[in-house]
Amino acid sequence: MPQVRRATYQPEVATTLYSLADLYTAERKVKDAEQDFQEALAIYRDSVAANPAAYQPRVATTLNKLGALHNDSGRRKEADREFQEALAIYRDLATANSPTYQPFVATTLNNLGNLYAKSRRVNEAEQAFKEALLIRWALAKANPAIYQEDVSTTLHDWATMYGETKADKPPGRE
Repeated sequence: MPQVRRATYQPEVATTLYSLADLYTAERKVKDAEQDFQEALAIYRDSVAANPAAYQPRVATTLNKLGALHNDSGRRKEADREFQEALAIYRDLATANSPTYQPFVATTLNNLGNLYAKSRRVNEAEQAFKEALLIRWALAKANPAIYQEDVSTTLHDWATMYGETKADKPPGRE
C-alpha cells in the first residue's frame, strides 16, 4: 500500500522540486537548482508511462529549464542535448496539438539560437532563430497581443548575436 501512495504523489513531489529549482535559479544557486531539476525530471520521465499526455510536456519543460541553467553556467554541451530533446518532444506534441505546443517549439528554438550564438555557431544560430521567428510571426498574426513580444525577443536575440559576432572581428575585417 505505501508503494501505491508513493507513486500517486510522486508527480506532486516533482512539481514541488521544479518550483524549488526555479527559486534556486533565481537565487543563482546553480547546484541546488540543477539537483532539483534533475530529480523532478526523473520523476516526470517515470510518470510518462502512466500518462504520456500529462507528463511528456513536463519532461520537455524541465529539459528546457535545465538547458537554460546549463547554458547560463557555460555547460553548453549539456544545454544543447537538453534543448534538442525538449525540441523533439515539443515538435511531436505540436503535431497532435499545434496551437498549444507551437509556442513552446519556438521558445526552444530561440533558446537553441542563443546557445549557438554564445558558442559562435552562427549558421546554426541563424537557422534556429529563423525557424523560431517564422513560428512566432504566424502566432503573432493570429494573436498579436499575446505573441508580438515574442517576435521582438527573437529579433533582438538574433541582432544581438550579429552585434557580438561583429565585435569579435578586428577593425577592417567586417
